[in-house]
Amino acid sequence: MTEQVNAGLMRKLSAGQGEAGNAPRSVLRALRLALARAADDRLNLPLTVIGAKQATRSPADLGGLVRDDWLLLMFASDHGGPAAFCLDPGCVSAVLQKQTIGVVTADPPQPRVFTDTDAAMAVPLVEGLLQRAQKLVEAPEDLSSLSGFEFSARAKDLRSLTLALSDDTYRMFDLTIDLAGGARQGQISVVLPDHPEIEESEAVEMIDHGPQSGPVRGCDPGRAAIGDLSCILATVGFVDPSDRRCVATERCPTGPHRDHNDRAGAHGRWAIGPMRRDARCSYQRADAGTGAAGRRPA
Repeated sequence: MTEQVNAGLMRKLSAGQGEAGNAPRSVLRALRLALARAADDRLNLPLTVIGAKQATRSPADLGGLVRDDWLLLMFASDHGGPAAFCLDPGCVSAVLQKQTIGVVTADPPQPRVFTDTDAAMAVPLVEGLLQRAQKLVEAPEDLSSLSGFEFSARAKDLRSLTLALSDDTYRMFDLTIDLAGGARQGQISVVLPDHPEIEESEAVEMIDHGPQSGPVRGCDPGRAAIGDLSCILATVGFVDPSDRRCVATERCPTGPHRDHNDRAGAHGRWAIGPMRRDARCSYQRADAGTGAAGRRPA
């Protein structure tokens, strides 16, 4: 009798494991994996998610997760409501220390008001998180919740952030993280629009033909944004908004290129711009289609 009971339990356990193995990876699990990989890839910062919770709440409930002294980053999307990524002072301090002095200290951060410079240095981590998480989820509604976002602004306080979150409900993920091998702990709250379930055909349409995020969107005819240039703040500290700087020849692709409408274009002069004071900028091809055929990039 005991052997029969044990055999029945084993069959149930095996069936449960098989169902779990076939189930799509959840957004919570994707965020846990993507955050650690993005921190290592973008910042060379050891990071481990040691706790994770999720819930569906209204923007008014955000006060239970986030405080006014956190760094509040807002991300906009063309196909849905805005999202938010909120980093506590310990997490922000670790990100800044890694990019400035190269190490994360165990000393607790001093209380201060965060600035747009702090936001600019933290945004690459969030962008890497989104890019990697999109590749880890499988359900169409989960992919829709993570796709199409780009950084829009830093909210000055929790009230401003709550007012900017226009949807009725949001998926809120609370991640507790260990930084730099135990040097300190931090917290990140991810607030994503609660998109309803969509058909797989609609998800394919959104991916193939939907609005593109990043610098390509909104390009003028004859210009094409083809990538990002990462560099230290000192390199671009002297640059004003809308300035353009020539890119070194060895960093630029050669040969004919295509514009944002996928039309074959002539060789053009390559430049960086428009520039922003956030240590990130986009390559853009200028003079395309203006009789510059045959010129090599300068």
